[in-house]
Amino acid sequence: MTSTAIQPIRVLIAEDNDRLLSGLTTTLTIHSDIEVVGTATNGLEAIDSCRELEPDVVLMELVMPKLDGISAIQEIHQYQPNIQIIVLSSFSEEALVGKAKQVGAVGHVQLGDSAESLITEIRNAYYRDTHNEFNRVSNQPDKLERG
Repeated sequence: MTSTAIQPIRVLIAEDNDRLLSGLTTTLTIHSDIEVVGTATNGLEAIDSCRELEPDVVLMELVMPKLDGISAIQEIHQYQPNIQIIVLSSFSEEALVGKAKQVGAVGHVQLGDSAESLITEIRNAYYRDTHNEFNRVSNQPDKLERG
């Protein structure tokens, strides 16, 4: 008898703030369907980590040292267009979020949003790509509706 184990969603976190990086990692690791496969603290590390680890989803901070998130998104999507990228941002970065979506980001989570919003956005990005490619939409809403 063979069992079909569901593979977890492989996530890379690109965030230069150590405290936020640690908190995001802890938040994600408690979910059995999500696996944090790596972290990066700047845009160049994010690109290298994507090439090496081939994550399903990347959580990408936009303002980072060495290479900003928008440039990193462009580079990642040039060579690995199937990686789904979700932007992590603060309220003051709204203009950058629009630009990130223009270059390939599929979602957006504000740093003050709930952990459940983050998990939902990761799952939506993953299933949008792997299970329903016809649902890929370039203009995703900036915020998730909360019911």
